[in-house]
Amino acid sequence: MAAARNFTISCHCGAARQAVAPRGNQSLFSEVSFCHCDSCRHLTGLLCASYAPISSHPAPSVAGLQSYSTSPASTRYFCSTCGCHVFRASRPSPSSAPEQWSWEVATGAVVDGPAPTSSLPEQWRHLHIRDTKDGGLSAWLPNADPPPQSSEHSPASPDQSTTLPASCHCRSISLQITRPSPDPALNPDSPYADLLLPYHSTPSTTVSNPSREKWYLRPDPALLRSHHSPSPNHQPQHVRYLAGTCACETCRLTSGFEIQTWSFIPRRNILIRLSQPGEAGSSTNPAATANASSHPDPQQQQQEEEQQHQQPQKPHQEQEQQQQEEQQQQQKQQQQQQQPQPEGEEKEEEDYRPLDFTRLPTNSPLKAYESSPGRLREFCGRCGATVFWHDRVRPDLIDVSAGLFRAAAGARAEDWLAWWTGRVSFSEEAGTGRHGGAKAWGKGVIKALERRLKAHHQGQSESQVRVSRGSDGA
Repeated sequence: MAAARNFTISCHCGAARQAVAPRGNQSLFSEVSFCHCDSCRHLTGLLCASYAPISSHPAPSVAGLQSYSTSPASTRYFCSTCGCHVFRASRPSPSSAPEQWSWEVATGAVVDGPAPTSSLPEQWRHLHIRDTKDGGLSAWLPNADPPPQSSEHSPASPDQSTTLPASCHCRSISLQITRPSPDPALNPDSPYADLLLPYHSTPSTTVSNPSREKWYLRPDPALLRSHHSPSPNHQPQHVRYLAGTCACETCRLTSGFEIQTWSFIPRRNILIRLSQPGEAGSSTNPAATANASSHPDPQQQQQEEEQQHQQPQKPHQEQEQQQQEEQQQQQKQQQQQQQPQPEGEEKEEEDYRPLDFTRLPTNSPLKAYESSPGRLREFCGRCGATVFWHDRVRPDLIDVSAGLFRAAAGARAEDWLAWWTGRVSFSEEAGTGRHGGAKAWGKGVIKALERRLKAHHQGQSESQVRVSRGSDGA
């Protein structure tokens, strides 16, 4: 690996810090793919994930990282401490050596590298937009074709359901979001979010929200288009929760990607169910559960496999005895699983409960990470999906990762969410903590996103926004 071409990567807690090199002779960011598939959204909690191909000679170190496989051919690696997604590995076959795997790095984890020799790539590669049904985040990113419209993916009428389902990929963490209360007294007070009022330029007395506005509740855009006056007494189905994008350094280093997508939801409107592997609601995919564990370094794994092949074979009788013992153990486990549960116990496990961070079980799959004093982020300890952000200043208004939602209308869940397109939260931090090519890439991505969001906010068409290497580059 030529040191001059190395890029430094890191998660928020620093456990994943190491050097990687681009694959072949290409620039690290020249072949980035933005994936909008269902798996990427529910694995990360974001509306899309972006990866850049890296060299597999030598294979990157995944020591201390958590692994999660969506199939026998694809494995993700994330930090078990802060939740940051770091690598995605694809292999031709389960027995392939690590040097034969195709490795990619999450672009938000790249913090330093050679200065760019050109501007941001003019063509952005988007994958699986059709999975989103409504285009997802691709509607606000360059060079994305809208998904084909079909009656299957286009509900004839707005969603009138009373709950919005959400879950991570392995379904260890499932949520039900309820409609907002029309009674202002039941909705918590909260300082304004940076999404609406930039903290770096707004007086703290204004940010504190002295008028107690419920800024996170927005009227149905259809009402505004029909010239109805917004009112706090609208029926719940005519009120949306505010949602938006964030580019802060902490979100980037705890997710692994530049563009975090949050929704703002009162804690009283969030119901949660936590499932252990094998329980109702958790993933039944063997690759998704058996591989959700601390994963050794691939080189170490290969050495261990070679040592196992070199060990002498056990005598035939000893092998038969071992097989019989394994069968007896399996039969015992099956009998235990078939025993009837005490009345009411199964229902209690399957029920959703009001979200209360102080009453989560000690073996909860929902892992907490304090990214700064008083500010907590929760993620799934099995598949790595970002789930919540909350702090002591507004304990009853929770940031919920928008990529978890499973809305019938599409990934943006616009029958439930009102997306703020006037600003990317903390956009001024797009290059914070990054240097060289990593900084140029990060600033370019957020600049391109913000241009399209503002064009949408101002009612401009895409043709009115000039997209070029010069205008979108850092």
